[in-house]
Amino acid sequence: MFHTGESQEQRPVASDYTDATRPVLNALLAHKRAHGLGRRDKFPAATGADVDAVLDALTARAHELEPFDTAAATLREQIHSQIAAYAAMRAG
Repeated sequence: MFHTGESQEQRPVASDYTDATRPVLNALLAHKRAHGLGRRDKFPAATGADVDAVLDALTARAHELEPFDTAAATLREQIHSQIAAYAAMRAG
């Protein structure tokens, strides 16, 4: 889902959009589905390998977006690194 915006005086560009596809949530839910879990099911047996699989899915999504969208850089450089840091802290 994308939210588009018209040009406004306070914005430096003619128009913009916000990517509301929630890549982290989508990657996590897809991984849970692959393990037979529903979106609200707990995943107590999750391991570091599961975290790595979700991070790999985020990386793959960034590569898919790269030719088309600058959001790929945000996904790869900011979102991925934040999730990886949080996972490392929790594993800690």
